[in-house]
Amino acid sequence: VDARKVVLSDKFKQSAGEPVWERTSVASGDLPREVNALKAGEGGDMAVFGGAGFASALIAAGLVDEFQLFINPAVLGAGHRIFDQGGFRNLRLLGSKAYDCGMVVSRYAPAG
Repeated sequence: VDARKVVLSDKFKQSAGEPVWERTSVASGDLPREVNALKAGEGGDMAVFGGAGFASALIAAGLVDEFQLFINPAVLGAGHRIFDQGGFRNLRLLGSKAYDCGMVVSRYAPAG
């Protein structure tokens, strides 16, 4: 894939002269601000992957245009909430797809 990649991390720092993957850069600091700057720049769609804290910060900042929720057929005792910082949002279903393994992927956009 000939896409530009940005590693967003508040822990990983790229040192001068350190090798980096092709078409990849590192951004750190205020991660929601970094994502907002990327959204304002040139390019097409952006996919962001991260943990619950990162996702929650992006939701609270209003930076998520689409949620892709993966439902796996497993029961877990506990987990991390991703909607804590921004509160609950009403979502509009964009589409859903079920797979033979039992997993369902549902796509949502913020409503309104």
